Amino acid sequence: MQIKHLLLSVCTVLLWPQMNTAFATQTGDSMNISFTGRLMNRKPCTVSDGEIILVNFGNVNVNNVINDHVIKDLDYSLNCPDATSDNTVQLTIRGTPITGDSTIIASSAAGLWMKFLKDGEPQALNTAFVVDDWRNPPGLTIELEKDPSTELNAGALPGEIR
Repeated sequence: MQIKHLLLSVCTVLLWPQMNTAFATQTGDSMNISFTGRLMNRKPCTVSDGEIILVNFGNVNVNNVINDHVIKDLDYSLNCPDATSDNTVQLTIRGTPITGDSTIIASSAAGLWMKFLKDGEPQALNTAFVVDDWRNPPGLTIELEKDPSTELNAGALPGEIR
């Protein structure tokens, strides 16, 4: 019993200086830190003056959707009156993509999908892309595609994008 008590006392004496430093408060020293970077101030832009963008595909043959490319341009404009050459303008196409392809949304017609393209290349929805010159925005198009798991039937397709 005395050996355990003695061992505990020796451990306490050996650890005592470390315990004091653990509870010590720092005094005297200070450090100045400066941060550098770029302050981002988002300035609003409007797309097509806030109007609804209508995409009219007209009458489309079902076989053309299956065998060919049926593509329509989005006729839109950007207005960023407060943007300067130092600003970066970004645009995001928002929508709920189909499972497995972030560039396609399902249309209201069963079996018909709409794929978004920017300058001819697939553009992921809900992902911002840089617009180099808002006065001359990139070409945006919609390509009609057939859902491979569904029969595509003839019918009217309302084409309204907000």
